[in-house]
Amino acid sequence: MSKRKAVVFTKTKVSTEHKDAIIRIVSAGVDTATVLKAYPEYTRQQVAAVKAHVTMGTY
Repeated sequence: MSKRKAVVFTKTKVSTEHKDAIIRIVSAGVDTATVLKAYPEYTRQQVAAVKAHVTMGTY
C-alpha cells in the first residue's frame, strides 16, 4: 500500500488588513469567486470562513 501525502490547504494566513478588506467586500454582496480573483494568495475555504463569520454577525 502506498502512503498518502499530507494535503496542505492553507497558502497564507489571512492578514488583518486583508481580512478587513474582504469583510467590506463580502458585506457589499460580492461573490467568493470575485474575492478570490482580488486575493489569489488565499484559498476558497479561507474566504468562505470570513464570509461565514460575516453572515453569522461575528465580524
